Amino acid sequence: VLFRSRFYAIFAICTHLGCTVKMAISTRISLSPASDIEFDCPCHGSKFNKDGVNFAGPAKKNLERYFLSLFPNDGQLVVDMEKKVGKNFSLRL
Repeated sequence: VLFRSRFYAIFAICTHLGCTVKMAISTRISLSPASDIEFDCPCHGSKFNKDGVNFAGPAKKNLERYFLSLFPNDGQLVVDMEKKVGKNFSLRL
């Protein structure tokens, strides 16, 4: 996800029962265009905001986030699936 020149990696698997979440446009009213993005679970209706924070449905935990870095040789974006990070982590450019 790219938001205001910062990147973060969200694992698109629902924390309820492991279904793949889908990115969607929110039906909630918001003053910020970035707030229009959410992740919805098609299996049981859990919903997560653009940061992966759960706000509806049976899921009790937020979506997992993983460490990001830039590969020094060519600047490729690298997601390290061995390192989970908190919701405040992002790679700023």
